[in-house]
Amino acid sequence: MHVSLNEIEYEVRKAARGAGLVWGQAEEAGKAARWLAARNVDALPALADLLDAHAEGRLGIKMDVTGSPWRGADGPVSPLVAGPVVVDHAFVLAAHGRIELDAMPRPIMLAPFAAAAARLVGATIDLVQSTCRTPFTGEGASRAALGALLPIETTNRIWCVRSPGHIPTPAAHSSNTGPNIDPDVWNRLSRLARRTYVPASTLSHERGAGAGAIDND
Repeated sequence: MHVSLNEIEYEVRKAARGAGLVWGQAEEAGKAARWLAARNVDALPALADLLDAHAEGRLGIKMDVTGSPWRGADGPVSPLVAGPVVVDHAFVLAAHGRIELDAMPRPIMLAPFAAAAARLVGATIDLVQSTCRTPFTGEGASRAALGALLPIETTNRIWCVRSPGHIPTPAAHSSNTGPNIDPDVWNRLSRLARRTYVPASTLSHERGAGAGAIDND
């Protein structure tokens, strides 16, 4: 099936909220999904896996950045939580050159945030883990680099590393259409989105807020 980029962002935002992410995080998840879809990267299956894990309480929504590696404060690290935190701490990359993150599933969802951090720092940011090194500029990453990151289910440790200077990276072409979507994956997102139609729980009121990070262009 085919859906517009606007529909992808809107449905993912609702699904993320239904899975238990706070509004700021849900908004960033929607923007991240749109960013990847605009580059014809079908990351929605990976995203649906993450949101199911959040909904089941297997991933947390808070980060502990007091030590190294940075890790989840209330559960294992989620890239949907870690990504906005990395962007908010881009000054650490500018000053110290690297951020180390604990093991996390589906690192493809860090890609839009790495590009956002690269734009803020004004240098290439590499996502480095055991099987590949993916360079990002503010414009994004190559299709081959994103393709290598997409199938990785989990990584034991991942580093965001500032390269010395701006290294040109042929970015994947951005489109207005995005990839074809598996209807079953879309239905998984829709089921989570429908949770937003019921009254919010006390727990959802107690959770914190996220921050804006991703430029969709």
